[in-house]
Amino acid sequence: MHTDAGVKVHTSTSVKHIDGKDGAVKSVTLQDGTVLDADLVICGLGVTPNTQFLADSGVDLTQDGGVICDPFLGTSAKDVYAAGDIASFPNWVSGGRQRVEHWVVALDQGTFAAFNMLNKLVPYGEIPFFWTRFYEKSI
Repeated sequence: MHTDAGVKVHTSTSVKHIDGKDGAVKSVTLQDGTVLDADLVICGLGVTPNTQFLADSGVDLTQDGGVICDPFLGTSAKDVYAAGDIASFPNWVSGGRQRVEHWVVALDQGTFAAFNMLNKLVPYGEIPFFWTRFYEKSI
């Protein structure tokens, strides 16, 4: 699909450096030595939860700063719930913990957290899904 649209995907390499002049990018050099002409660079770097303010609150955090939640999105602090990018919840498929940085999951978790604040005891166990569009096709 990408090749048909004239796009070349570079795999098994990473960015070595970005070259520019007068505040504008001119090219990107990859670790394998490939130089790509560029006038725009978009970086997707991931998300680190901004939860430092919870350091002495009694809310337990994961190593990466996620808020540790039980299956009901409750935290280690009584009557405190978490949802969205910061919520590290049990993944029943893998047996581990998971954080998902996607607005659909945040919206969904907010609903589950609200039910549980009302003592409905509805565990969050949704399997996240993602979609996108490339070249007028939904994936």
